[in-house]
Amino acid sequence: MADVKPTLIVFIGGLGGSPVAEMMAGTQRAIVCDILERAGVAGVFSRSIVVTDRPRMFRWGVGEVVEEPAIQPFHFGQNLRDIIHKYNIDIPFYIGGGALPLAPSSRFVGIAQELESSCNLVITNNYYSSDMVAFTPGSAIDNISLPSTDNPIARLLAETGLKQQLMPRDAESQFDVDTPTDLSILQLHPGIGPHTKAYLDSIEMDTSRLVRAIKIFKDKKAEIVVAGRAGSHLWAQLEKRTACRVRFLSEERGLRADGREESGGGGSILGFYLQEVGPRRFFQPCHFSSSSSPSQPERPISFRPG
Repeated sequence: MADVKPTLIVFIGGLGGSPVAEMMAGTQRAIVCDILERAGVAGVFSRSIVVTDRPRMFRWGVGEVVEEPAIQPFHFGQNLRDIIHKYNIDIPFYIGGGALPLAPSSRFVGIAQELESSCNLVITNNYYSSDMVAFTPGSAIDNISLPSTDNPIARLLAETGLKQQLMPRDAESQFDVDTPTDLSILQLHPGIGPHTKAYLDSIEMDTSRLVRAIKIFKDKKAEIVVAGRAGSHLWAQLEKRTACRVRFLSEERGLRADGREESGGGGSILGFYLQEVGPRRFFQPCHFSSSSSPSQPERPISFRPG
């Protein structure tokens, strides 16, 4: 008999080896522990399942722990489908390792209620690059071409006819731990869980540069450059919540979900410029005034890859 409540499924693995990678892995495990505890407080899940390549790290009553198959390379879609079939899950609620470290229990409650009262629905934090996706019915997983990563799964499910619903775009839904810089941000944030806080405190990161950078956002005379796979919602928040001037360059949104990263089809104007001028000149401040014109490049800048 199928579940009447959502089943929480958390995938975590694939990290470790170098000191930095182990630090990232440790943080992600701590985040998962906090998510599992918050899910328990929410009381809306029929069970919690952790899919990991390090099962010994989660032997403390968090729910069922499933070790990843030995077959390599790891394939996200196949593993998710196998879990859904094995446990006869009608409402899968998937979260990737390191995702939603700031989401409170109330956020889980709201999503679960939407799913239980609906049919043919997919809810995600990001349509083009999903870190969290919950959907009903679970059998919809059989109607898509299974992706190797979680990035495109919400879009693929929606293309089968499921109604799409996006979580509100805020720090609770959008923050995801991918880089060491993310750890510094987390350590300064008051919304992290106790496991995450304890782990980050234990590694004693230097957050002094980030603290100095935060002050710039409050400086009306300052100017910052924000660049990357960032959307208009981020720009809107920067315009609303900062005092400084903002230069914004958004490139290659949906790079992974569309498969362009694997095929080498991506490109970045900022990346091409860095390649041309080198890191020293790239980060050198430019000062413009009404009485002088910007210094010209020593040679023309080409924005063509290669």
